[in-house]
Amino acid sequence: MSSRPAARQPASSRKPAGAQSRSKRATGAAPAIPQRGATRRAPAKVAERRVVRSRRRIVRRLLAGFGALIALGGVGAVLWLVGWSELLALDEVHVTGADGILEADVIAAADPPVGVPLVRVDTAAIADAVRTVPEVADVSVSRSWPRAITISVQSRTPAAAIGDGSSWWRVDEDGVLFGNNAEQPADLPVLEAPTGDSVGDTAARAAGIAVLTGLPDELADLVVAVAAETEASVELTLDGGATVRWGTADEMDRKSDVLLTLLPEEATHYDVSAPSNPAIRP
Repeated sequence: MSSRPAARQPASSRKPAGAQSRSKRATGAAPAIPQRGATRRAPAKVAERRVVRSRRRIVRRLLAGFGALIALGGVGAVLWLVGWSELLALDEVHVTGADGILEADVIAAADPPVGVPLVRVDTAAIADAVRTVPEVADVSVSRSWPRAITISVQSRTPAAAIGDGSSWWRVDEDGVLFGNNAEQPADLPVLEAPTGDSVGDTAARAAGIAVLTGLPDELADLVVAVAAETEASVELTLDGGATVRWGTADEMDRKSDVLLTLLPEEATHYDVSAPSNPAIRP
């Protein structure tokens, strides 16, 4: 076979390798050249934005300050209104649990500070003052907005009457005397006991009331008088004239049972102060 030589490219279409690379570089995008005006305007815009942000911060701080001042002013106005203004000052006093003379005594003892702002009224001091009224067992005082206080009273309940020779007292279960009157209360049993204000006298009255009110019905129907000179010396008088040494108000049920067992034996005196060792005297 005969071989044919390869066709040659025209000389004009062949380019050296270096020329080709230089041609590619020549046809590439030319690097941007910063303009003088742009480089000058950019820092100016940055500075302008900084000024705007600074002004906004200042405005926000001013607004926050004004808001705080307004809030403080509002709080101050409320404090003045509540603590010093006459608009919320004490003007009325309500009493519950008492009426008539007792209500008047409660108000007099309370001595309410009319005209003083309600928030500054010392309700605890008023309650302490009202407790000095003998007929009052307990009391609470509360504010009734906008201009009043309410005094809630728990009155003492009389359990017996005690005479002191010239007048009569009512006495409650705690031995507290109250309600002095010239006439004997018709609806109360009589207790013979001291009318002094010592701790011992009060304890004696309380013991006498405990025995008087704690007797069973079958025994209470036989009792015409109860006396308590001391807390430990309570004594009963029966309708037949016999007396009973009761002692303290302890062991009420046991003493009652022992006495009811002894009563069939006629005697002038019974002693159940020690129920495990009772005694009788003909």
